[in-house]
Amino acid sequence: MIRFLRWLFDRRGGPTPTPGPRPTPPPPPIPSGGGDSPSRPHDNGIPRAAIGIATVTAINTERDRSGLSVLAYGPALAAEADGWARGMARRGAIGHEGFADRIARAAPNCAGGECVAYTWVDTPAAAVASWMGSPPHRAILLGDFDACGSGRAKGADGAVYWCAIAAKVNG
Repeated sequence: MIRFLRWLFDRRGGPTPTPGPRPTPPPPPIPSGGGDSPSRPHDNGIPRAAIGIATVTAINTERDRSGLSVLAYGPALAAEADGWARGMARRGAIGHEGFADRIARAAPNCAGGECVAYTWVDTPAAAVASWMGSPPHRAILLGDFDACGSGRAKGADGAVYWCAIAAKVNG
């Protein structure tokens, strides 16, 4: 997966959607409200934005399978999700405390949902698969939202912490 992401972002054309039976166009970005730099390297050398985009693409694959519209990649949502994933990794515990503050900073006055995961498998597809197997998380990923951001961090014990924040930013 890491080799694929490096290849993907070394290309001059930028990210492309995962091929499938019905190709999904890449989601348009929504305006950023600031936050952590998406170009800042991740602990494995891949830009944080690359991990986030790959995770949102995996979520969009599931939405497409369910006949739903794709979610736009939201840089402000991604910055909050990435910051929370790093916070959980530092603490060594997952949780949703502070979500109201995260959604308020990333998408003020918007409805939102958050998925978190603690895994030993370090791929966006594995994180999304675990969320899709959980009815409350599945409901968020397939919910009435139009934007999403995601983050990932590795804990001191090697565990991988994931966070995805979805929001209804348009209407």
